[in-house]
Amino acid sequence: MEAESSGQTPQAIIFTAPAGLRAVQCLQKLVAYCARHQVNVKLLEIDDSLVTEYLSAYPEAAAGDQELLTSAGGLSFLLTRPKEILRRLWRDVVTARLQAATDTCDYLFLSLHASFFNNQSREFFSPIQAEHLREQLSAQGFSVKCVVTLIDDIDDIYRHLSRENQLFQLTSSGDSHQRAVEAMLNFRLALDWRSLEIVQADMLARSLACRHVILAVKHDLTVAYQALLLDRPMAYVSHPISDVRQDQRFVSEVQDLTGHLTTSDVVVPISPTAIDELRVERSTENNRVFRPSLFDRWPFGRPNEVLFIPPQEESMNPLDPDASFGDSDDAFLGGMLHNLVEAIRSQINARDRALVEQSTMIVVWRPCYTGEMSSGVFEEITHRNSLIDHRLIAEGEKPCFVYTPLEDLGKWRIVQLLHRLRREAQTSSGVGLDESLIMRLRSALAGDSHLVRDIAEGKATHQTVQQRVNSIAPGIQVGTVRLGALSGTPMVMAATAANEWWRQTMGSVFASAPLEGLLRGHDVLISQEMTVEEFVSVISNQRRGQS
Repeated sequence: MEAESSGQTPQAIIFTAPAGLRAVQCLQKLVAYCARHQVNVKLLEIDDSLVTEYLSAYPEAAAGDQELLTSAGGLSFLLTRPKEILRRLWRDVVTARLQAATDTCDYLFLSLHASFFNNQSREFFSPIQAEHLREQLSAQGFSVKCVVTLIDDIDDIYRHLSRENQLFQLTSSGDSHQRAVEAMLNFRLALDWRSLEIVQADMLARSLACRHVILAVKHDLTVAYQALLLDRPMAYVSHPISDVRQDQRFVSEVQDLTGHLTTSDVVVPISPTAIDELRVERSTENNRVFRPSLFDRWPFGRPNEVLFIPPQEESMNPLDPDASFGDSDDAFLGGMLHNLVEAIRSQINARDRALVEQSTMIVVWRPCYTGEMSSGVFEEITHRNSLIDHRLIAEGEKPCFVYTPLEDLGKWRIVQLLHRLRREAQTSSGVGLDESLIMRLRSALAGDSHLVRDIAEGKATHQTVQQRVNSIAPGIQVGTVRLGALSGTPMVMAATAANEWWRQTMGSVFASAPLEGLLRGHDVLISQEMTVEEFVSVISNQRRGQS
């Protein structure tokens, strides 16, 4: 499929990226993909010319640093110069590169960094002058299509920047503990740098009066091409992540979903797992303590099919470069890791909200797969609702398509029942129900597929559920009533009271639903069982019907 560009004004797409992402190599892959679809794209990189321009414009000031400035990490040395000099260099390079871009093309990919970092003064600043950039692009006949911020997992960015002569190259002095601390501080710096890059790029897009797109490089090249050049509507794919990453059945379903959406010719999927950073391992002895080690990330496409350029040191642990603490519970490192994890959580929240905002719809896959409502899915739909409530988008403008089969609804209702038991019940000895007993009940009830379906459909009687719970954990009391073998008039009265508690509780559970009050009138909720392909067909047919 070709981009419709013939006869139109050539368009510029401005790509920004944090340092360490190797954006030019990513874009070279996208340029080659475009060429295979008969789209002529020219790629210009701005920052790689700054050092050359400096050496030419300020030969006396550069005389003593020639070797450093021309080394692999020369740009980081250049950034120690006065900020005003760097801004002048940036203007001159933009002017020169664009004026030299005389070849005709359909699209111009302009690659640059929206924020720089001075590793001496430890400060960020932006060299960008939006009005000058607009003027130079217009002078060469280009209109600005959009600003795109390419992002990647922060651990891979860190690995790039840890190479020799790069910004985060570790010092050789100090013991393993000191080097681990240094690594974590740099890891946090890279995290903040990426956040600032997104902010600066958004400001640039607003100044240029164009849209801003955030795109993780572990997306397929097809996704980038369709979203950026074909302007295909983006669908944010919302689903549980943390609790299901080891469930191959669920992971396979999500992969099938994104694959079918990509080939649907209607929308292009934006996957939250294209960034997967909340992977810091916890201690086997104490789940509240973090260890400086990362477990495997969510799978993504084959290397030749994605924008991503892998780092040279893929196996290096960015949190423990000397591999000394991965299996230990170091109190100081654990405290640093706790703060790092909280920072990652905050960025996930902010980024997912931005991805919802840039998307045309939200495609939700099995939000209650584990029996619990995914907190991420809940927050993403809630954010969409807030946009509607504040009249930033119209009702129905960003619809949700939700697939939640009866199997998941039944498991969710079982969890709601167990929450009530945990709050209100106790054992025959008068103590509350502990977590191990609740988990045993959950496993037994949720493992009975017939019971799960009957609960989902509201067909299970409260007596059936009561008897099943009592067979698994006899002696449970609700209030002062024992649910077990009863005899005599007092016991009959107690049994009647217990029966009433179960009747009311199950009635309340049957009347509730996980998405109650969350979905709006134009949203589509599907509970009948269907395949991934059938679900995507529902989305495609409705989308085409609105065209």
